[in-house]
Amino acid sequence: MHGMFAFIFLAPGMTRARVRLCLCVLLARVCRYMGLSCYWASQLTPPLEQEEWLPKDHMLAEAVALNDKYACGAPFEAACMPTS
Repeated sequence: MHGMFAFIFLAPGMTRARVRLCLCVLLARVCRYMGLSCYWASQLTPPLEQEEWLPKDHMLAEAVALNDKYACGAPFEAACMPTS
């Protein structure tokens, strides 16, 4: 085995067969974790409605409502606040 990390695998008592076994076990565990992660991710469902983080009478919620009511040309522009 050549390379700069060969000393890790060629410790006293470590044969090439044992190194291959350790690498195979590590690869199997990584593949198992990735498979389970994909399965768990496929079980997720999107929310049915928008979550409410703030109460309806909060200042920021009122500003968002004003933005919906008096929106300018594009959604990323600031709200047009009526002034007199």
